[in-house]
Amino acid sequence: MITLNDATWRFIRDHRTDDVRRLALMGVKTSEIDLPLALQQIQGWQTARTKLPSWAAKEEIVYPPHLNMEQCSSETTAEYKRDLVKRLCMVRKTMADLTGGMGIDFSTLAQDFDSSFLRQGGLWGPHPDALCADGTQWSRAGPGPCGDTQ
Repeated sequence: MITLNDATWRFIRDHRTDDVRRLALMGVKTSEIDLPLALQQIQGWQTARTKLPSWAAKEEIVYPPHLNMEQCSSETTAEYKRDLVKRLCMVRKTMADLTGGMGIDFSTLAQDFDSSFLRQGGLWGPHPDALCADGTQWSRAGPGPCGDTQ
C-alpha cells in the first residue's frame, strides 16, 4: 500500500490544478516531498475530476499510474452498465467482478447487489459486504449471472 507523508499531500493539494510537466521541470526544494509520486497523484486527480468526479471530490485517494486512469471506466460508463444490469437481472443477489481493474464498475454495480466479489483489490468499494480475494474460489461454486446458483 502506498502512503504519502504530510508534506507530499500538502504539495499535491497546493498544486493539483497546475501543469504537471511544468512542476516536473521546476522540481522541489525539499527531500521531504516525493515528487514522482506527487506528480502521479496530481495527474491522477486531474483525470479523475472529469472522468470520476465523485472520486476526485474525496480527499487523499491514492491514484494509480496514468495508464490505469486512462483505461478505467468513467462514472458515466459505470452508470450505463448499472442501468443495463438493472434491466437484465431482476434478481441481484451476488455479483462478481473478475476483471481486477480499479473498481469503478464494481463500486457502482455493487450498490444494487446483496453481496459482491472483487478479484484483487480495486481502489475503493463502498459495498460493505464486498469480498476482495482470488476469483478461483468464487468461480468454483459461486452463483451464476444475476445471482442464481449454477
